[in-house]
Amino acid sequence: VFKQAPDFQATFDPTTFIVALCATLIWGWLVQWRVGRHQAAIWKSLVLPASGAVWCWLLLMTLWMPLLDFVRSYQLVTERVTAQVGPNACLQVMDLERDQIAALQYHGGFRLTPATPASDCPWLIADPELLAQRRHQPDPAQWLSQALIERASGKGDEFHLFRRITP
Repeated sequence: VFKQAPDFQATFDPTTFIVALCATLIWGWLVQWRVGRHQAAIWKSLVLPASGAVWCWLLLMTLWMPLLDFVRSYQLVTERVTAQVGPNACLQVMDLERDQIAALQYHGGFRLTPATPASDCPWLIADPELLAQRRHQPDPAQWLSQALIERASGKGDEFHLFRRITP
């Protein structure tokens, strides 16, 4: 698990642990009840599979959700961008998807503008994969590569950060 998300900090939450423990105890009681000597009824054969599916879903939602949220979130990306550019900075956006732009605005509070020569933002953030596909690179006379920031999931979701060269 930690190979997939090396920056993940596991924390113990007593509330989710108690919910997961109660669900496990209830499912154990259902198993004991089902294998007990009760009258045969057609609906009893469905109790264990249905309750087992609910139990697995509940354990996943309580115990694994923090890790899943961490891997799917852009929060770590925005923290790394903030470390480079500072809080509430102005960023020009080039070749980013809508969800990436929304995540940068939500988690980082950045002021994002489309990448244009007339923009006065000192930073440019772009998707390196889309830049390579379109062969559309920032002008090296105006922009200096500052950092390549990877998302926690590490599945090719990267951001290339450029700093404007001031004359």
